[in-house]
Amino acid sequence: MEEKNKNEHSSGEKTTDKENTEELSQNDGTKEPTAGHDENRPEEPATEQDENSPESQVAEEKENGLPILKSSQDPIVEEKDVEEEQKENLTPVHHWSKKTKIVGSIICAAIVIMILSLGIIYSWPTNTQAVPSSKKKEEPKQLSITLVYGKKEWTADLRKMGYTGKKDSKVDSKKWAEWIAKVKKEVDEPAVNAHTSRLGAPIKPARMGWKLDVKELEKWSDNIKGKVNGVHLVPLISDSPQVSEEDLKQVGGQRIGHYVTYYNPGNRNRTENVRLSAAALNNRIINPGEVFSYNKTVGERSTARGYKESIIIVKGAYEKGLGGGVCQTSSTLYNSVDSAGLLTVARFSHSKEVTYVPKRRDATVAWYGPDYRFRNNLAKPVMIRASLGGGALTIDIYTVPGTYHQPRGVQSAPTGVHDIRLPN
Repeated sequence: MEEKNKNEHSSGEKTTDKENTEELSQNDGTKEPTAGHDENRPEEPATEQDENSPESQVAEEKENGLPILKSSQDPIVEEKDVEEEQKENLTPVHHWSKKTKIVGSIICAAIVIMILSLGIIYSWPTNTQAVPSSKKKEEPKQLSITLVYGKKEWTADLRKMGYTGKKDSKVDSKKWAEWIAKVKKEVDEPAVNAHTSRLGAPIKPARMGWKLDVKELEKWSDNIKGKVNGVHLVPLISDSPQVSEEDLKQVGGQRIGHYVTYYNPGNRNRTENVRLSAAALNNRIINPGEVFSYNKTVGERSTARGYKESIIIVKGAYEKGLGGGVCQTSSTLYNSVDSAGLLTVARFSHSKEVTYVPKRRDATVAWYGPDYRFRNNLAKPVMIRASLGGGALTIDIYTVPGTYHQPRGVQSAPTGVHDIRLPN
């Protein structure tokens, strides 16, 4: 019975201790280990605490097995309030996404580059800052002359011609002349003469022209200072044609050359060849400066054009050939041209002496061979007039009345005719 009471008493004490312990645990925010707690569970590391703090006293009472009493001085703090206070004291942490970080990096880099660029631009030295004005090399003053004509212009660098702008400085005459020649070549538009192939044919009208006034430009070099760095019109002079339509109409007004040779009209083949070649020459007009070609004017001597076989000279011997007799026409022309004072530019003698002109006064021709050519060295056109009759071939040279020329005396042709016959 006593044991039972003891047990009840001890059970009652245990119950009271248990209740006190749970009450204190609730007030302290901790829980005591309950029955069935694993004693082998590792103990949590103890933290250092102040010996006088309430937490230290509670821990000491637990170790001594004393009941934990709630102090009236300890504030009662709810668990929820502690968690809220901890949340309020925590600094908020923002977590950036990878895309946001990349965009931010690009923006920052762009801002840095912009700042650096502006700094370089505003800090870059200008020419005046880089080179002090006292040390700047002065460029030589431009010295030139410019000529203009329409949309074209020509500029002469006078410094390259030796002119420095000083009082006694002059332009190099040779270099100045070379520049003038270059301008002239591009500026000149020569006049065009009236032209026709023969008397009575259609006339191509003349045209006025112009050319550089070389003499005027040559004067500029003596007073170049007043022209320096200026733009000037090209000095031009008109260029009139030498031959007008009226000249061509009057070309037969004055005879200046004349020559006659003789032939046997009974030699029909030869006579026909002389006639055809003389007809090709008749009324031909040659303008000033032009060169006349016998072969080009008469053309090929062929059967298709009416030429016959007759005696010709080949390598110093007589033989039959097509067009025999045309050399008498060319030789008569040569002597008439020479008497007019015109300039012969090509003539060849036969390999054997002929009988229709004086010795060494002949002019042999052959298609694809020797040719007779002369130039009209007069100021006006000349005309050839050829005719034959009664065994005589006459060729005259005419020009415009009043045209200056220097005639020459020419020995006359033999009057006797010697027909050449081949041996049987």
